[in-house]
Amino acid sequence: MGLIPDDIISEIRDRADLVAIIGRHVTLKKSGRSFKGLCPFHGEKSPSFHVHPDKGFYYCFGCQAKGDAFSFLKDYEGTSFIEAAESLAAQLGSTIPETSSSDGRPRSRRREMLDLNRVATDFYREKLNGPDGADARAYLQGRGISDEIAEAFQLGYAPDDWGQLSDHLRSLGQSSEVAQDVGLVVPKKSGRGFYDRFRDRLMCPIILPGGEVVSNSGRLVRDSGDKAAAQYIKSPERRCDKKSRLLFGRRLAREGCGPG
Repeated sequence: MGLIPDDIISEIRDRADLVAIIGRHVTLKKSGRSFKGLCPFHGEKSPSFHVHPDKGFYYCFGCQAKGDAFSFLKDYEGTSFIEAAESLAAQLGSTIPETSSSDGRPRSRRREMLDLNRVATDFYREKLNGPDGADARAYLQGRGISDEIAEAFQLGYAPDDWGQLSDHLRSLGQSSEVAQDVGLVVPKKSGRGFYDRFRDRLMCPIILPGGEVVSNSGRLVRDSGDKAAAQYIKSPERRCDKKSRLLFGRRLAREGCGPG
């Protein structure tokens, strides 16, 4: 299985709850010993997508899509096998040994990007609840958004500063190049270094059902006086997200709907 030991792959496959994993993206209903729903890989009005938890695979009678938990994440989220395995391992609390590819590069750029997005989200949340976030909190209050809702959606605040996030990431030893990849920082036009892409903005992270932060969007908290400044900006699409398959708040909406 490439860089991940076979015994680790087998452990993840055996422990993965296929119905729960697919059920985060597809509404499934029990049908005998299996579950069925509308296929996520092609348009259909009658469910032909079946999940067999006892056998560990899914199959669509309409488009013939089939596979296990790894292949579902690969096809649905557009990841590599290794990235799918890392995502499942993180959800299960399993550990994948840190190894590198033959050319010495890190095993998964996507994992680095997801980890850095989480660090940034935690930074923004701390700023929202601190002195810098007073205006942002007032804005939320004016829009009728309670502290509980802000916490549930992990909203944050990007300070009105050119380098607070950049300095924070650097102090933690985070890669500026990876931060640029996920769209959090931008290279300076003159000289060396980076500046923060999001400034004086209410931050809304896009979070997968498994808890991974895959993208960010930011809304201006107040009028900057710059007519060229966009009211909303978002991270550019990168390897850790597929915007056509992402929906803000989807994780909480699904939890609110309950099972099935």
